[in-house]
Amino acid sequence: MIFLYIQVILDPPSNITLTYRSDDLEIKWEKPEIQSEPDSCFMYNININNKEEVNISEKNIYITPKYHQNERIYVTIRVKWNEDCSKYQEWSAWSKPYIIGDNMKGDDSTQLTPHHILIVIGVGTAIILIVIVLVCYRFRIWKKLFPQVPKPSMKLFEQVEENQKAAQKMSAAEIPLMTKDEEEFTCSNVTEIPETM
Repeated sequence: MIFLYIQVILDPPSNITLTYRSDDLEIKWEKPEIQSEPDSCFMYNININNKEEVNISEKNIYITPKYHQNERIYVTIRVKWNEDCSKYQEWSAWSKPYIIGDNMKGDDSTQLTPHHILIVIGVGTAIILIVIVLVCYRFRIWKKLFPQVPKPSMKLFEQVEENQKAAQKMSAAEIPLMTKDEEEFTCSNVTEIPETM
């Protein structure tokens, strides 16, 4: 038995392949590139769709019947030393995700995120509002929806001016105005003159 005292974090497994064998999903990978280490020195942790984690040791293959061929499945794998080969028990980093199913490209660019949905809703709302405004303007609906407040006619202003002039004339007629040529006389004593016959 080989026992390593060195503390080495392993690289994640490489060349991961996902294939269907009849109704079973088969996952294969290559062990880390460490010289002369047997397969039994490694323990693998397989993550499937962030729902299922499986620990496997001593082999580089995992077969599961839980997934259907039409499902979109992505798999990541990490590795660490087996307790029999090293006391250093740190997991490696996760491998890049490998995908099988609806989207074979391996990218999530076709999935809508909440950010994408908000952008689509915002742009769609702006376009709808612009179309509504243009249609209202084109068919003169805008004036029916928001009629212009009418201005008072000029006849009304002329009538008000005439009423003001008439009121001024009436008030001027009630109060006699004195001219410069007229003098003001005040009577203080009044005596009666007898009538002669």
